[in-house]
Amino acid sequence: MNSSARMALVFGLTFAAVHAARAGAGVTLQGESFLSGGTGSDERAMLEQKRGSYNLWIRTATKEGAYVSDAGVRITDDGGRLVLDAIMDGPWLYLNLKQGRYSVGVKCEGKAQRQQVSISPGSHHELMFRCEETVDLLPRGATQ
Repeated sequence: MNSSARMALVFGLTFAAVHAARAGAGVTLQGESFLSGGTGSDERAMLEQKRGSYNLWIRTATKEGAYVSDAGVRITDDGGRLVLDAIMDGPWLYLNLKQGRYSVGVKCEGKAQRQQVSISPGSHHELMFRCEETVDLLPRGATQ
């Protein structure tokens, strides 16, 4: 395989990972790692152990506090360049961003929200997005 074909393959795989329908684990367009999940207690415990390895932590929940999965997330840098465009694979998304200022947009239940964050060396930031989602708090199959 020649170098042009290898470069096209690497670009294609990176593009597919960043633009995948679901974001479990992958690499941003900056080449930095991300990890998403937290749908069960075991998964949340695993993610919590890895939290310190990432400099931005995003969580999605209803105003009542119930976690929300499947939120769309779009991150751009200060120059408007796309860093990540994905659907969270759970209510938690941990990622590493290079030093700079970013716009983080989350869309759940058709409503978009945006927050700004500045990343500096050694810093850690947590962003909480409250969704307007209606949640059935009864287990499936349960009656009132």
